[in-house]
Amino acid sequence: MQAKGGSGMARAEKSSNDNQNTRWWESYLVRYFLGFIVGGIASFLIALEFDVFELTTCWLKANGFSADGKVDFSTFAIAIGILGLGFCYLVSTPITVLHAGRYRRGPVDAHTRYFWFGWLISLIFGVLFGSQVLSWSVLPTIGFIASGAAGSWLCLCWADHEAWEPESAMGTMDEKNYVLPKHPFYAWAASVLIAFFLLFGTALVMRVSSVAPVKTTYILLLFGTPTLWIGVMQYAVLFRLLTETDLMNRFYAKLFTARRSPKAKEVRETYTHLREHSNSIFIVLIELCVLAFVVGLGRLTKTTEQGQGIFAVYFLSFVGLWMLPTVFMWSRANAMERSFAKDPEQFY
Repeated sequence: MQAKGGSGMARAEKSSNDNQNTRWWESYLVRYFLGFIVGGIASFLIALEFDVFELTTCWLKANGFSADGKVDFSTFAIAIGILGLGFCYLVSTPITVLHAGRYRRGPVDAHTRYFWFGWLISLIFGVLFGSQVLSWSVLPTIGFIASGAAGSWLCLCWADHEAWEPESAMGTMDEKNYVLPKHPFYAWAASVLIAFFLLFGTALVMRVSSVAPVKTTYILLLFGTPTLWIGVMQYAVLFRLLTETDLMNRFYAKLFTARRSPKAKEVRETYTHLREHSNSIFIVLIELCVLAFVVGLGRLTKTTEQGQGIFAVYFLSFVGLWMLPTVFMWSRANAMERSFAKDPEQFY
């Protein structure tokens, strides 16, 4: 009887695995293939923008790596493919930090939806009225200060009313989520103020730089502003992770318990698929934003030989600041491992 039962369980498990294997659209290769393609295109466009192809060709010819003075462009294709893969992975590193901090919302990441709404509004206004905004000498400064002050007032006067509320699913008063005001005015006001802050802030950067205010560069920088928001949000989440180790462990303990419930599989598959497919599109969007940010920053600084050196410093600083929060996830994983070794029961 035991052998028969064991055989039946084995057949059921095999059938389940076969069903999972036939769902090819759920594989990570398919989900993130678009990010790899967009990463390759982004690497190609960055190489064109900064004359990497011309410089590399001259170097290869000077060092005898080309046959009959001609460069094998298949080498460039392979290089672009490898760079595309690296670009996709590098750009997606903040998702690791944001995923680790999902145990609760903080004041910064709670406003993410309003930032994206505001960013969309700013792009529409930038495309339609970007030339007019850049032509005004004083308006960008006034608009930037006014929108920033109004946004600060909005957060202090509206988000302060019962902003911290215990999450009922967490159980204890010290495990709290940041709750935004539910009034529709707050959502619209926050989105519009963020839009004007981005519009006038980007225009102000253009005005103080030594580059002529060109609309295409303005739109590129405006399109790349989510890069700054994601960077700030990474560090806000990282600060929580470094100071709320016990809270994070309690969240995972309750999550592990919930996953062992009889109907957990269906629920877990639902939110996992939604999150993973959304991640694949999110990576593409971040890639486009980083591409626009890097190209726009390059056009602001590379007009002179000294500016090219400044851009190199800015670019390396950006890459370092972008990746640094993910490095701390190693220590957070080690902290969880130590907690598990010290008291395994707290995770059961």
